[in-house]
Parts: sequence; structure tokens; C-alpha cells
Amino acid sequence: MKAYILFEMKKGFRHVWEYDNAVWLDLNELHAYIANLLDLPGSPHVEKLPNCDNVWRVEGRFEIVECELNGIHEPDVTGFTDVEPLIFERALREYVLDGVHSEGSFKWYLLSGQLFEASRKADSGNLRQMRELVEWIRTYAPAACYGSPEKVRAWMEKGGLQGLGEHYVAHFERQFNG
Repeated sequence: MKAYILFEMKKGFRHVWEYDNAVWLDLNELHAYIANLLDLPGSPHVEKLPNCDNVWRVEGRFEIVECELNGIHEPDVTGFTDVEPLIFERALREYVLDGVHSEGSFKWYLLSGQLFEASRKADSGNLRQMRELVEWIRTYAPAACYGSPEKVRAWMEKGGLQGLGEHYVAHFERQFNG
């Protein structure tokens, strides 16, 4: 069964659109949702990206990626190099906010600046997109939460931005949502 994941383009990065409304089963319903969201009088302008059979650009602001469902409402993004890192980006964002993840994972090594180990632990999608993931960290993540194992452990102990206070969370959300 086909599923469609909606992304918004911001500051040169793709962001999963409102996580609760990110996965759609009907492409026409998704188009109608976007038209309503943007208050368009008719259907949104949709164009297939060149050399991509499964990606459409919508109104220059959104992208839709087609994939197969793997279980109930769980999109199977294996092999979609544009999607796997975006799911990982969501995990990075959650780490910045709450400071939770496990040592020894790809994310751990990437955040702690151990890129050789990170590349060894990465799946194929994250390995191909490692540069973009590092750029995302450099652009959005506070410097206190990455760069060395000690900084990452300290960030985890503080509980991320949530542990620092609502002001920090609000600032990050404004920066992230641009």
C-alpha cells in the first residue's frame, strides 16, 4: 500500500510537516489538505522533481515523498535516501529538546564528533547524507549539546533544552521554525 509523507522546505532543509499530519494514504486528500492550509482557491501547483519517481514539489514550499507502508501507518523508508535522514533529523530535534538517546548509536557518535565511528554505525541513507546531518546540527543545535562525548553526556544529564527552561525551548522553536 502506498503512503505519502509531507515535508516543508525551510532554510534549505526538509522538515517533516507536523508529525501528526505527516503520513497520508490518499494523494488527492493530501493535495486538498495543502490547498486548505495555504487558503488556495483551487488545487495546489504540483510538479514531479526531475530524476525522482517518488518526489513532488508543491507550491514551492512543500515536498511529498511516496513510499510503501510497512505495518499500520508506519512508512517503510528503506532505500529512500531523501527520507531516512529526515526521520533521523526528527530524532536530532528531539535530542536537542529533551537530551535523550543512547550511547554507542550512530547519533551518539555523530553528536560527539566521532565521525569515523558514526560512519561505521550509519545505515546507507544516513551515510550518504552525513554531511547534511552535520550541517543541520551546526545550524540548529546549541553548541553545548554536541562536539565531544563529555558535552553530549552533560546535555543528557541536563535533560536538553527542557531541563534548561521554557525560554530556551521557545528560542529553539523560533529558530527551527524560522
